[in-house]
Amino acid sequence: MGRQVMVSMGGISANYRRHHAHRDDDRSHRRSLGLCPSATLLGLPGTSCAGAWNEDSSAALARRTVEVRLLASVLRPVVGDDCETSAETLIEEFGSLSDVMATNPILISSAAGRSDIGVAIATIREVLGHILLYRVSDRPIVGCSSQLVDYLRIQMAFESREQLRVLYLNCKNGLIRDEIVSHGSISDTSFEPRDIVRRALQLDAAALIVAHNHPSGDASPSAADIFLTRKLIRSTSAFDIVVHDHIILGRNDVNSLRQLDLI
Repeated sequence: MGRQVMVSMGGISANYRRHHAHRDDDRSHRRSLGLCPSATLLGLPGTSCAGAWNEDSSAALARRTVEVRLLASVLRPVVGDDCETSAETLIEEFGSLSDVMATNPILISSAAGRSDIGVAIATIREVLGHILLYRVSDRPIVGCSSQLVDYLRIQMAFESREQLRVLYLNCKNGLIRDEIVSHGSISDTSFEPRDIVRRALQLDAAALIVAHNHPSGDASPSAADIFLTRKLIRSTSAFDIVVHDHIILGRNDVNSLRQLDLI
């Protein structure tokens, strides 16, 4: 690409070292976008998409077989002949290949009983993160696209703490920088609209997309989410900076405040 994109990736390796709570078993549908309940990574649907894709059990079994084979191929250099057993264990535990790739490596190591598998998945996630980032930054970003959801999901959907990110965009809606603004509940005092406005002015940003995760797994916006997003919009509008969207990620579902007509 012709421009340099500055990104705060959040540190996949650092995430690996932090303890994360186990994901909920609930696999609710992503209501707002009409997408599959498990966000796809590089076009790989999760098993909970079976109804949405109108698959019968034989098709679902065939897809699962392919996903186990692919994951086993990835794990073979790490675990050798045990790769297929490890792959079956992980997909049985987490539901699909895309879910395995998005799950925190601590949980991967625990489920597989081997720390080196978690390290391998962490490395793959970092590679995927860079690939998905450039898929996002290669075109104007004006809302909640599937490419943006994929990128945000692998970065933050499985974090055990709420993480607030801001994507700062130029006048052509190209990505200038992706930054983690705060950790903890969005209603914490650490979230200050004036700080985001100040940073946007420093970067000469013309627009923003805000995103944060709900560790509970439920991506439904809270009253605080809506109130503080509207407060941010009032603050940015004074400087002609547009807030395109606020995207909320659960473990298996995603909501856009713009598409829900809440902003």
